[in-house]
Amino acid sequence: MPRLTVVRFLRSVRPYNRGEVAGVEPDVAEALIEAGAAERYTQTAAEVAAQRESDEGFYDRNPEQRPRMADRTITKGAPSAPEE
Repeated sequence: MPRLTVVRFLRSVRPYNRGEVAGVEPDVAEALIEAGAAERYTQTAAEVAAQRESDEGFYDRNPEQRPRMADRTITKGAPSAPEE
């Protein structure tokens, strides 16, 4: 299995939006780069640390963004037929 090449999209290319970062097959990455739709993406250790630090405590600072769980039980399979 070939390694993916990480690119940042410079314009929208389905299903990606401008600015998104994704791993794609190397031949796809080269085609995107040659077409001017993406650029190779490398992130420094300092950038990774800064991103991780900004992510920590996100829900503490923004409780309204916390995902909510439904107040119901999820069961597998089809519901049983009513008894007669």
